[in-house]
Amino acid sequence: MSSLGRFTTSLWAVVLAGALFGASGTSAAIHEPEYRPDEVIVKFRDGVPSQRRQAILSDLGARHSRHFARIDADHVRISRGDVQSAIAQYRNHPDIEYIEPNYILQADVVPNDPQFAGLWGLRNMGQTGGTTGADIRATQAWDVTTGSATVLVAIIDTGVDYGHPDLMANIFANPGEIPGNAIDDDGNGFIDDV
Repeated sequence: MSSLGRFTTSLWAVVLAGALFGASGTSAAIHEPEYRPDEVIVKFRDGVPSQRRQAILSDLGARHSRHFARIDADHVRISRGDVQSAIAQYRNHPDIEYIEPNYILQADVVPNDPQFAGLWGLRNMGQTGGTTGADIRATQAWDVTTGSATVLVAIIDTGVDYGHPDLMANIFANPGEIPGNAIDDDGNGFIDDV
């Protein structure tokens, strides 16, 4: 197999594994998420004047830590009461869109596939006598994202077993084509490209 073929197959495996295993790939027990005991994330509604924002933050005994411009929210440390009290007090406040704990997140997504340990191309730990770490860093990528059902991925390969139980629910079917009618229903120049 050419190096392009190996790269394509490896890339396909990473994307497919991420789509298949997503959040269900972890084996951790379900538990209440941890959060910082004296920190909250507060998002004020659009148009709330600075004076009202400051009055609410002052009431919490808040010290501003960071503003997240992308979501227009503030990370603050509170000195009056605890996190749950602050949330209960301001959850339905007309000037606040949301207030929530500053959760402690830990990314660690590894598939629960019993044969994952044998996939040295995804995570090489020398299991077949190969070089430890000589892989495509799939587990590190899954710590960043596990994909999205709204993203379509084209597989450039000689074929796919689309009837395989691990793949069936994730294989795209062209909704614009009616199978077997010998007509280019979606007008893309291909007949019955389901």
